[in-house]
Amino acid sequence: MKPLVTSLVFVASCLLAACNTEPSATTPLATVPPQTQTEVPTQTQQQAQAPTQQSTTSQEQTPTQQTQPQPTGQIVGGYTSVDSNDEGVQAAAQFAAQSLGGLLAQVTKAEQQVVAGLNYRLNLDFQDGSKHQVVVYKDLQGNMKLTQQ
Repeated sequence: MKPLVTSLVFVASCLLAACNTEPSATTPLATVPPQTQTEVPTQTQQQAQAPTQQSTTSQEQTPTQQTQPQPTGQIVGGYTSVDSNDEGVQAAAQFAAQSLGGLLAQVTKAEQQVVAGLNYRLNLDFQDGSKHQVVVYKDLQGNMKLTQQ
């Protein structure tokens, strides 16, 4: 046990010497600049800031509505909107129309998802007036497959 304690004392003294600090000195390693962005309060902070409602009447109270911030932007791994005239969208739409045995009139909505390849989620109008929502998978070699109709 004694050699272990001696080793630990030696290591600690070496570290202090390397840092050029004395054991009693407390110097901050870094200063943190003040926040420049507005922070969104957490639910606990919101509850602490919400006024407490007490009533002496026997009427039923409604709970205080707290709004949570809604996520904005893209969801990682989710579908994103794509222009209906995009070359990849048009190729996937033509493939879906051929697979379903119809003639494509137009693509009304197009979204894509990056996977090991691409998923195209398409809303299609056919010339016979029928409407279809399909998912076409395009693998990394460019092969297409109708995965949902």
